[in-house]
Parts: sequence; C-alpha cells; structure tokens
Amino acid sequence: MGDLKEWLKNRDKSPKSVKELSQIFKNIPYKTVCGWVYQDKIPKNPEVRKKLYNLTGIKKYKPNQNRVLDNEFNLKTEKIKIVLEEIESLIDELTFKFLLLKNTDELKPYIRSDSKNKKIYLVNLRTEMYKFLKDLIYLLKNDELRKRFIESVDKRDIAFLSSLLEALLDDKKLQIWKIFQKININKE
Repeated sequence: MGDLKEWLKNRDKSPKSVKELSQIFKNIPYKTVCGWVYQDKIPKNPEVRKKLYNLTGIKKYKPNQNRVLDNEFNLKTEKIKIVLEEIESLIDELTFKFLLLKNTDELKPYIRSDSKNKKIYLVNLRTEMYKFLKDLIYLLKNDELRKRFIESVDKRDIAFLSSLLEALLDDKKLQIWKIFQKININKE
C-alpha cells in the first residue's frame, strides 16, 4: 500500500480522503492527486512536493530526498535504454539473417544506409562467416557428412564462392570477378 494512501487512511482530521486532499492542492487535477495516492506517484514540481511533505511528513516527498529517487529513476531509465538498444541490435541481426535467407537484392538498401547499419551488416556478415567456417570444419571431420555434402552441392557454386572470397581479399581478382559478372552465363 502507498505511503500517502496509508497516511490518509489513518487520519482523524481532514484531509482523510483523496477528494479532501485534492481540495488542498487546488491547481492540481483530481486525477493527478489520485495518482499520488493509488499509484504511489511522486509530484514532479518541487514546490508541490514540499507542500505535500509539510502536510504529511512522508520522507519521499521531502525536496532533498527526491534527488535519491531521481537518481534511481535515471538509473532505471538508463537500464531501459540499454535493453532497448540490445533489442534493436537483435532485431537488426534477425533482419539481416532473414534477408540472407530470402534474397541478397533486399540487402542492398540495408548496406547503403547509414554507417550504423553498415557496421551491423559487417558484424553480422563476419559472424555468419565464422559460423559457416565452423560448419565446414565439422564437415571435414565427418566423412559421411562430407560425402553427402559433395553429392548435394553443385561444384560450380563452390568455385563461385571461392572466387568471390578471393575477390574480397585481392584487388586483381576483384577486377577479374567484376569482368565475369558482366558476362551473362546461362545456368543449365
């Protein structure tokens, strides 16, 4: 139960109700006073807090006491911001993964946008690459899976991936890769 609600409940003289309390604070809406009593809210205005403290003697309304509460509020707000940033980062990561699964053309606006998204894109790409490497290393260690992989993958796709990775690391190979991209090759 809120301190103010308890204070009103135990009084012998006025104010004994929310209505009577709100009449003392004439410039404050009744709903706001209800928030103090039923939701244990603290007035933002220091003068109102001071008046409420002088009337009730409840410590949390004491003007200098509220600095501690403000610091706690700011700390909670900061934690919420951090959690929201983490959620945004996870959403970006999931978006990136869904786009990778769907179609690389949809990644273009994501890559061309602001530097934050580019950084996220590169971090996610690197993460996916390392996961892919771990999977490939696992395939090398398991003969049966390796054999199935060889049977299920078109060797031209592997060659394409290999040349693409080489082009990322070597300028000459990048120029060759760009030339071959201009050539329209029909896949069987």
